[in-house]
Amino acid sequence: MPTRAIRAWRDRVIAEPAIRIEPGRESDYETLAPLHYRAGRPATIELVLRAFDSEYGVLAGVLVTSHPTLNGAWREHAWGTRFASGDRTSDAARINCELRTISRVIVDPRFRGLGVGTQLVRRYLANAPTPCTEAIAALGSVSPFLVRAGMR
Repeated sequence: MPTRAIRAWRDRVIAEPAIRIEPGRESDYETLAPLHYRAGRPATIELVLRAFDSEYGVLAGVLVTSHPTLNGAWREHAWGTRFASGDRTSDAARINCELRTISRVIVDPRFRGLGVGTQLVRRYLANAPTPCTEAIAALGSVSPFLVRAGMR
């Protein structure tokens, strides 16, 4: 494991890797996909970011974004009426234009607990191609990295 900086964490000393967040490829996602709790690929893949340990040349994590589902039951709770005008055609066009979904964040087990997932989400949000981003987290209460990255 890289030794660029050492920090104390939960009463133990761990090596903090030299992580570089950069554009990725679907092949990066496919490399780490078996580590994700959900089987199968997202319906669409629009963008892949990868977290790369530049010191050791190891893929540490990936973030995948997709086009959102059009009929998310959660959307009105999250966005109010922004995507719910009542005109389904207009709403679909607005969703496709203004909204993307973080559909996968996968971190190699050797890098979990080091903030790699949070770094990936922060980098995406800082350069998001749309004004709105959503993520549905089945394990959000167990692993609140999306909130730590700035999502609500």
